[in-house]
Amino acid sequence: MFAVACGATTPVQAPAIDPAVEIARLESPDQATRDAAAARLRQHPLTGHDAAYWKAQLAARAKPGMTSEQFAAEFHATEQGGGSSGGSKTMIWRLDDGWTVEVYSNEPDALRGVGEPVSSLRSVWVEPPKDFTGRWVTYYVNGHIENDFTYTHGVYAQQSMYYANGQLVMTRHYVDGKLEGVETAFHDNGRTSYEGHYAGDKMVGHWMHWFPDGKVETDQTFDADGNLDGLSTTYRPDGTKQVTFEYSHGVETGQAGWDEHGKLEYAHGSAEGHYR
Repeated sequence: MFAVACGATTPVQAPAIDPAVEIARLESPDQATRDAAAARLRQHPLTGHDAAYWKAQLAARAKPGMTSEQFAAEFHATEQGGGSSGGSKTMIWRLDDGWTVEVYSNEPDALRGVGEPVSSLRSVWVEPPKDFTGRWVTYYVNGHIENDFTYTHGVYAQQSMYYANGQLVMTRHYVDGKLEGVETAFHDNGRTSYEGHYAGDKMVGHWMHWFPDGKVETDQTFDADGNLDGLSTTYRPDGTKQVTFEYSHGVETGQAGWDEHGKLEYAHGSAEGHYR
């Protein structure tokens, strides 16, 4: 028998969980285990350190001259990638599940400075079995989907990727393992990032990219073989035209450029007759 209370009711609270245990379950090779753990994590917003905490910790503990090994040990940090140039290198380190930081070092390996901590939620990738067929979903540590893929005998049939806030990044479709059809991608604010068409793994037709505020970034056209064809124009963030290339089936035939005030600075080749 069930009792029904009259009047005001108290919201039912989700059972308490151990976030570390549930996050570990996101690494399971079993899809159902990952799905269940993600569902529980979504009911319990993660808590942790904020930017001020990590800024203070980095200022106090990231000492000039530290090696990468010493930095990793001091902060229990993991490398996320980076690069080097001209006797210096920049590495991104993950401080915890919610924060990363750029670390600047002199070669061969001596820390000279750190950047501002960056909010970046960790994702957990799990490799599907060889020749897998079916849906394969992996998650961020907050329980939101990062990747939602469909495979046919180990070959992509569909890919959808998401930001940690649940906003769609983009969806791709495949035929026999080759990109096919319209692809639209989005910035994390929901505005369109780019849109275009694939045919047989090649970019074809009209492609456009937009800045996060909605202004056009690039406007390009490709022929049936995936070569740039016609006009390819790049714009500045303020909306002014920066440069236009002219192509004929992948071969550049001309180029024109404008300053930030819209004044033509140069025009070469086939573009000379169009803009002068």
